[in-house]
Amino acid sequence: LFFVALATLKFAFKGDLLPAIHSEFLLSFAPVADRQYEVSAREEWEDFQQGLDQPLHTIQLEKVVTNLRRSSLHSNPMLSAEIFLEVSSNECAIEFVDRQSEFLDHAQTWISTFTYEELDTPAGQIRLKNLLKLKLSETLTKGRVKKVYFNNLILKP
Repeated sequence: LFFVALATLKFAFKGDLLPAIHSEFLLSFAPVADRQYEVSAREEWEDFQQGLDQPLHTIQLEKVVTNLRRSSLHSNPMLSAEIFLEVSSNECAIEFVDRQSEFLDHAQTWISTFTYEELDTPAGQIRLKNLLKLKLSETLTKGRVKKVYFNNLILKP
């Protein structure tokens, strides 16, 4: 009886009795590709959301001077920086110019949540750039912030 059940199951899952089990989704182009290439993770990537001949839209916020969050080591830390933003379109750049004081206020508020110790490291500065990029993009109505650059970033312990 066991062998009959085993033979029936083998016959069933072969595709004759029941539909064969296989994935409907294409998991890789490797079986149908002409060639395969190896790409290094350290290689710089092309941003395909940026067209090749489109102009860059970069704006400078006014100089930001703000207090940082206090820590046990530093009682009154401060930051001073010039922030440049690369935005996605000309309309977005115009919106930034029109609402610059609002964006500057938001940026100061978000920067003040960091401590001196966090911003004294390159990883902390990258986290701040990513936070500004995310939060300012959420505040915009016509586009997004693509990159954030600091010029003359000065930290006072």
